[in-house]
Amino acid sequence: MASTGEVPVNVSEFNVDSFTRLGPIALTEEALLDASGNGGGTVVIRGSNLLVDNSAIIAITGGTQDGAPIGIDIHVTGDMVVTNGSEISAETFGAGDAGDIVINVGRLSLIGSLIDRSTFGPGQGRTIRWRFRRR
Repeated sequence: MASTGEVPVNVSEFNVDSFTRLGPIALTEEALLDASGNGGGTVVIRGSNLLVDNSAIIAITGGTQDGAPIGIDIHVTGDMVVTNGSEISAETFGAGDAGDIVINVGRLSLIGSLIDRSTFGPGQGRTIRWRFRRR
């Protein structure tokens, strides 16, 4: 965050309204944000700009319990750049369904990387929802 404020730990109550401005976020050099498990969780990202460079954001459901309804939730006020072999992925390897990927950004640049939802078992992959505010 680029200003002081409070962020609750419970994702269902995630709110950054107390911040006057959000800062840029950079995931580089094989950084990993991972909310995987039996009944996978949610990765939540809020910022001004997001760079994912040679890194991964994943939410994998690996058991019988469904993952969180939203596995990856990204909202940035500016641009999102995913580059250099990076991956943003919500997957299931078990009977549980994977969570959605929600991306709400000003503009998205996807360079030599992927945004993916997959299923490798009886569970279902969910959807990727996009919203772009600039061209």
